[in-house]
Amino acid sequence: MGAKEGQTTIAIFTSTRDRLAQIGKKKETYDQIINNLLDEHEKAK
Repeated sequence: MGAKEGQTTIAIFTSTRDRLAQIGKKKETYDQIINNLLDEHEKAK
C-alpha cells in the first residue's frame, strides 16, 4: 500500500507506534494523534 496524494510515510520503531496508539482514542488515525500532540505542544509554549 503506497502513500496517497498529499501523504508521506515516516519510519518509526514499533515501540513508538505502540506508544502513539496508547495515547490516541479508538479509531483515531496516527495523523490525528500526532496533530493533537503538536497542538498541545504549541499551547504549552
